[in-house]
Amino acid sequence: MRCNSVFPDKYTFPFVLKACGRLGLIEKGLEIHCLSEKLGLEFDVFVQNELISMYFQCGLVEFGRRVFDKVPDLVWDVVTWNSVISGYVHSNCYANALKVFEELLGDGNVRPNQVTMVSALVDMYSKSGDIEKSLEIFHGLTKKDVFSGTAMISGLAMNGQSEKALQFFSQMEL
Repeated sequence: MRCNSVFPDKYTFPFVLKACGRLGLIEKGLEIHCLSEKLGLEFDVFVQNELISMYFQCGLVEFGRRVFDKVPDLVWDVVTWNSVISGYVHSNCYANALKVFEELLGDGNVRPNQVTMVSALVDMYSKSGDIEKSLEIFHGLTKKDVFSGTAMISGLAMNGQSEKALQFFSQMEL
């Protein structure tokens, strides 16, 4: 794009940042982060959400949190909160994930959604070995979907309960 004098915009950056995160291309991600700021996109919620995700995926937890803290509260949406919570869970920073979840509950401007519950609680408890708590939260969800079911099945399997995971999968199919 740049070679053809076509400049990226707020729609381009999230896709490129997602690719950087998935491929672990932190140097390219840093370069793109700088370019996004030069183009005045430092407060675009979609760009910021992908920056947060990219930094967490690349193992730069503190950078992801800094991006979150830098964005004004008025710009945050539930996806922004979910990006930080999920990033902490996947980085095995469970206490931080719970702290951010509590911050979200106290925020008042944004309400947690199904993804928040799955990434913050079901996934976190199963990854930390508390499968009973994870099951309790899962069964308390009013709407169970493929994401919450997958998190539960993965949690059961990771905790040596493969038979229960297979039974769970069969129940989901029905």
